Amino acid sequence: MGVAGAQNRDWEDLDSFTLDGKPYLLIADTGDNEAKHGRSRLHAVEEPEPRATTKAAVAWTVDFAYPDGPHDCEAIAVDPAGGRALLLTKRDTPPRIYSVPLRAAAEGAVVPAEFIATFDSLSSAAPHARRMPWALLPDRPTAWDITPEWIAVLTYGRVLAFPRAGGESVIESLAREPASLPLSGGFKGEALALAATASMYVTGEGTHAPILASTCVCEGCRVP
Repeated sequence: MGVAGAQNRDWEDLDSFTLDGKPYLLIADTGDNEAKHGRSRLHAVEEPEPRATTKAAVAWTVDFAYPDGPHDCEAIAVDPAGGRALLLTKRDTPPRIYSVPLRAAAEGAVVPAEFIATFDSLSSAAPHARRMPWALLPDRPTAWDITPEWIAVLTYGRVLAFPRAGGESVIESLAREPASLPLSGGFKGEALALAATASMYVTGEGTHAPILASTCVCEGCRVP
């Protein structure tokens, strides 16, 4: 299974969303380790059947630019309130949140990303540095996911889980004190997904990466 009609510059994250009753996957071509790219891209493809063998075709692409210069971003999530993708940058201190519409007003137009807020819940150093060599890096976001019930932010070594009240905005939910869940076994977290319930799935990069699962993300529950 692959994607037709899109070049992989540095694909970093994937999320699902529904638009006009049709399910899509959103591919984030947003990696920029050296902060040198003037624009980044979001590709939308119709969600394929799990056993599909043909390449999924890009339905549309959104080119966008940050208002304050390039950023490296590995974490993208579609806001369940609809109409926009929220990007959480990786190398800023604190990380920054930007909004990009799911569709551009005009095909081929470069959309300006909108700065929303800073994300202040991460410390400057990752936990468990003694047993995780990559934790010598700051506690940087590598993925996140947003549902009406939860927001989860993944770093190399832990998940921050924010419960949500009905009708709350993303920013209001992120102002809460999160549950901090370390990943078991010195695992390097790179991708995360929340299920419709409180289930959470975390995996890494590369072939045969294991998948960690948690049936609940509440404070005091078993870690993933």
